[in-house]
Amino acid sequence: MRFSGSLFFFFMLSALLYPGEESSSLAYLNTLRQKSGLIPLQENRLLNHAAASHANYLVLHQGMGHLEQHGHKGYTGETPSERVVHHGYASKDVMENIAVNAKNGASAVDELFAAIYHRFVFLSFDKDQIGAGSAETEIYKRTQNAYVYKLGSSKLNLLCQKTFVPVSGVIYLQNVCKKSDLLLPQALYENQQEEIKSKNAKVVLHPYPGQQGVMPAFYNERPDPLPDYDVSGYPVSVQFNDLYYTTVRLKSFRLFDEEGREIPMSRILTHANDPHQRLKKTQFALMPIKRLEYGTTYRAAFEAEIDGEPYHKSWKFTTRSFKEKLYRVEKEETMIKAEPGSTVILYFVPRSGRDLLLRYRSSKGLKVTLIDQNTLKVSIPQQSYGEATVKAGGRAVRFR
Repeated sequence: MRFSGSLFFFFMLSALLYPGEESSSLAYLNTLRQKSGLIPLQENRLLNHAAASHANYLVLHQGMGHLEQHGHKGYTGETPSERVVHHGYASKDVMENIAVNAKNGASAVDELFAAIYHRFVFLSFDKDQIGAGSAETEIYKRTQNAYVYKLGSSKLNLLCQKTFVPVSGVIYLQNVCKKSDLLLPQALYENQQEEIKSKNAKVVLHPYPGQQGVMPAFYNERPDPLPDYDVSGYPVSVQFNDLYYTTVRLKSFRLFDEEGREIPMSRILTHANDPHQRLKKTQFALMPIKRLEYGTTYRAAFEAEIDGEPYHKSWKFTTRSFKEKLYRVEKEETMIKAEPGSTVILYFVPRSGRDLLLRYRSSKGLKVTLIDQNTLKVSIPQQSYGEATVKAGGRAVRFR
């Protein structure tokens, strides 16, 4: 999150889904879904418009959440449901994900997958449509950019465009469509959801088995499943398709490094202990308290009893690595010998769950890029003389 002083004028750019960055980010999202056993989400023009309008609203009013305030410029509806029907979508049964201040569309997807509640939105069993939009300002602001994603159901959207004559003895749902007085047979509504669920896997794991380049860290989300930590390890999750399973009783959920040592200090998040009551009874998350290491293969092991039958699953994934040499910075002062024109990665190992790089300084023409809130990429100029320094998080790295 980035902050700046008050600015009275700014220039804002906005975009719907278009060939390029955003469409590639949706392709990336669908790749993650498909490798997890889920069907790809199909682009919907109306959801695109609703997503783009809310992204505009967030940047214009420097917001970060899912609500809009009536009377404000750019207002198209207080809630995600109201905004999609404003743009012509027939069903109110939608979900919304938002990332602010992401480097690009792909990074926005990665950040939302690292946030467990938002991950489960992207990995929904009963959604098959998506719209995306973004907005940004060229002036340094608290909300520099916003990426908004809207997920809907093609089956329910078509259902909400029909008319049903009430019949005695049939249970109906109301206020689930753009026409709020439209009565939908509950059984038909549920049948349409089940039709989409039936096209998806029975169990979804994330990171998916064999996944490479997994982010090693989780920072924050709203609401925050780990409010007492600003930085922790990337969550590992298991979710069961409730079309096939009813009762899941967890026995154990563990994570091991490539040496076979169990990762200690992990919180297991379930429907029963979720502080924000977002998880379903068929969703489970292992939250490592400490960051995972770069370039490391981990093994997750999950054991449960499902509808009275034993279930065991073990799978591996590998965290992100770099072509550049990586240095773990733990001491107050570190000396590195580096060649002019080279690039290195500095990983400032968190000393606590609150230890973030809020700012950094460099000298002698060093080019520094923030990879995440504990990691810097440093490029050393071709013509370099003497000692150059990077200072961050109360630690100094000196280059010779």
